[in-house]
Formats: sequence, C-alpha cells, structure tokens
Amino acid sequence: MQHFQPPTTQDRSSRRAPGAAIRLCFLLLSLLLIGAAKSAELPVELIDHVSGDGMAGVRISAYEALPDGTQQWRAARDTDASGVARFELDGLGQGRPYVLKARPYAQWLATDPI
Repeated sequence: MQHFQPPTTQDRSSRRAPGAAIRLCFLLLSLLLIGAAKSAELPVELIDHVSGDGMAGVRISAYEALPDGTQQWRAARDTDASGVARFELDGLGQGRPYVLKARPYAQWLATDPI
C-alpha cells in the first residue's frame, strides 16, 4: 500500500474556517492485478486528514510517467460520495509507472510514480 501525504497547507476554500490547517493525502487502497491482463484496477481514496472523511466530487487524473521524464495524460475520474475513484490503467504493475494528480483545494497534489 502506498501513501502520499503533502505538506500542511492553509485552506482557502469556503468549506473550512480561514486559517484552518488542512492535511490531505491520497491513500492508494489497493492494487489488484488481473491475471495476465494488460490493465490493472486501481481504487484510489482521497481523504481529508483533518476530518478523516473521504472527499467527494474531486477530479483525479492519471498520467503515465514516460522514460524521457515527461508525463502523458491517460485517464481522469471523479471521486464518488465516499471519496473513491477507480482507474483501469494499461501496464500498471507490469513496468509502466503512473502518477496521480488532484487539486482538492487550492494546491495541486501528486503521488510518486506507482
């Protein structure tokens, strides 16, 4: 299980009182490889670590990390009511690394390559 925890930020959204410290993280719940298939299912949960609640309605994008150091967009999903988005990514777990990105508040967050 891989965890991503960005530095503490100041929340600028109307969801919280001004100045409230917000810590967010991506919790990659599991990586389920499907036999010899070329794609793997990746459930991703976006959690607000102040409240511990899943964050609904946030767009998460998956980018393939290419050998030349660039990233190519592959898919995007919005989190459901419990804060979960599910991806099917070709080659995940078979040597093709991906980076997930989201902007739940005023700051972009990204995972390390998975």
